[in-house]
Amino acid sequence: MNKSNEMSGAQVIGYGLGSLGKDFALGVMGSYLLLFYTDVFGIPAGAAGVIFLLTKIWDAINDPMMGAIADRSPVTKRGKYRPYILFTCVPLSICCVLCFLSPNFSTGGKVAYAAITYTLTGMIFTAYDVPLWSMVPSLTNNENTKNKLISAARTFTTIAMFLASAVAYSLIIKLGGGETTEHLRKGYPLFMTIVGIVSVLFALITYFSTKEVNVPETPPQEANVFKGFAKVMCKPLLLVLLAMVFCAFSMILPSVSGTFYMIYYLERPDMIGAYMGICMGLGIVTSILSPVLMKKVSARALAAAAFGVDIGAGIVIFAIGKSSLPALFVCFGLVGLATGMLMVTITTMLAQTAEYIAQKQGYRADGVCFSMNSFAIKVGQAIASAVVSFLLAATGYVANQAQTEEALRGILLSRSIIPAIVAALGLICVLCWNIQKKEGN
Repeated sequence: MNKSNEMSGAQVIGYGLGSLGKDFALGVMGSYLLLFYTDVFGIPAGAAGVIFLLTKIWDAINDPMMGAIADRSPVTKRGKYRPYILFTCVPLSICCVLCFLSPNFSTGGKVAYAAITYTLTGMIFTAYDVPLWSMVPSLTNNENTKNKLISAARTFTTIAMFLASAVAYSLIIKLGGGETTEHLRKGYPLFMTIVGIVSVLFALITYFSTKEVNVPETPPQEANVFKGFAKVMCKPLLLVLLAMVFCAFSMILPSVSGTFYMIYYLERPDMIGAYMGICMGLGIVTSILSPVLMKKVSARALAAAAFGVDIGAGIVIFAIGKSSLPALFVCFGLVGLATGMLMVTITTMLAQTAEYIAQKQGYRADGVCFSMNSFAIKVGQAIASAVVSFLLAATGYVANQAQTEEALRGILLSRSIIPAIVAALGLICVLCWNIQKKEGN
C-alpha cells in the first residue's frame, strides 16, 4: 500500500513513546552501568572497558542481521515491523534488570556475568529498536509527518535520558535505603524493575496507536545478509552512520564521565542531579524545535552547528578547570542544547539517505539502513564507556578513594578535550555528506 497520509498528534506521540521507555533504560545503563560495575559489583575498570568493546564486535554482526531480518519479514495483519515491538518489550525489560544484579561470584565470574547480560540486553535492544525506526516510512510517505515522527521519538529519547541522568541516582539511593554499596545493590535492580514496567507500558501504547499503511514490499533477498547490506552501503550512508556514532558518543560521554567528574574532580556529588538535568534536559527544547527549524535550515547545517557548539564547549570546560562553576554549567547547558539538535537532525539525515538509496536501488531496505542507527548509538555508548574505563585504569583510578592528580586529569580530559575531538570528527562527516546537494532537503 502506498497511501499519503497525515497522522494525528496522538498517533505521533504514541509512536514517540516507544522510545521513551527503552531509552530510559538505555540512559540509566549509559550513565551508571560503568559506575555500578566498578563501585558496586566490584569489576576492575579495565575489565569493564573490555566488556563494552567486545560486545560491540558482536553488535557489528548482529545489527545488520536484524535489519535484514526485519526487511525480510512478511507483511501480516499486524504489519511488517510492529510485531517486533510487541514481542520484544518484555524480554528487554527483564534483561535490563539482570544487568544490575550483583551475584556473589568470583571476579572472573562477575566479569563473565556482566559480559553475558550486557550482550544479551544489546541483542534484544536491537530487535526492538531496529523495527521501531524502520517503521517510520511505513507509517506515512508524507515528509513532514516523517519529520514529526522522528522528532517525537528523539524528543522522548532526550526526555528519557534527562530523567535517567537527573533523577535515577537519587531514586536508586532511596529505593536501596542508603548510599553504601549494600544499599546500592538493592536500589539498582529495584529501580530497573520499575523502569522495565514503564517501558513495557509505553511499548504497548506504541503498538496499539500506530498502523503501517505504506508497507514496503520485501526486497530482493540475498542468501548472505551481509551481501544485501553491502548492496545498500554507499558514501552518504557511511558518513551519516559515522556522524551518528560521534553524536551518540557526544551524548553518552558527559553522562558516563559526568558522575566521576562531579564526585572526584569538582567534588560536588550533591550536584550530580543538576549536572545531568542540564546536560540532558535542555536537549528537550531543541528536539522539539528541530522540525520547525528544518523548514528553514537544512538538517545538515543544523547538525554542523551543533557539533561546532560541542567543540567550543569542550575546549572551554578544559580551560576553566575548577575556577568557575557557573561558567561550567553554562557550557553544560550548551552541550545539552546541541545534543537535542543532533539527535533529531542526524536521524533525519539517515531517513533522507534511506530514501536516496531506495531511489537508487529501486526498492526500500529500511530495516538494513535503520539497523545502523541502533548499531551507531550502541557503538557510541560502548566506546564512551570504554574510553572512560581505560582512561581511569591508565591514570590509576581507585574506586571510592581520593584520586591522584593524574587520575583527576584523566577525568577532566574525558569531560572536555575528548568530547571536543569526537565532535570535530562528527563535524567533518556532516560537512562531507552531500545528498542534500543532489536531492534537496
